[in-house]
Amino acid sequence: MLTKLSRPTREKLSPLVPATGSMNNPIDLTFSKNPLDYFTVIPDMLLEESNADGLLAYFLAPGQSIRRTMEGMGIAPDQIPQLTEKLFDDQGKSLAGLMAKHQKPLIGYTFQSHEELYVQKLLRHGVPVLPSPERAARAMAALVCYARLVDKIKSNAI
Repeated sequence: MLTKLSRPTREKLSPLVPATGSMNNPIDLTFSKNPLDYFTVIPDMLLEESNADGLLAYFLAPGQSIRRTMEGMGIAPDQIPQLTEKLFDDQGKSLAGLMAKHQKPLIGYTFQSHEELYVQKLLRHGVPVLPSPERAARAMAALVCYARLVDKIKSNAI
């Protein structure tokens, strides 16, 4: 079951969600003024939410789009591969750090190949990325069932 976000979380998220987005769960951001918010500020707010046991995220950052954006910014073509790799590595570290900070799972899914550099960086940092939203949702459901089982065992053992 999808949880309703608390008022404090909705208030913090509000400035980051465009008019075309939605703060109903599932949250639809459509776009953000600062795309890096997707990998730091927004997941941090959502994992901080007391009503949430974890975060399921759609990962879409194809390397080709990032390269075109960097070209449009006037970055030298020979610097783009290294900057792209660093960006993806930093994003993977950020998301993995948020899981550790909040002690909550973050499970992602993508329709991209697991050969994509971005997906590889996420996986290397311990962020699970599954090939469909259905599989990611089943994985999250399995974690919830497991946590409930562990809690039940602990409460009966006391």
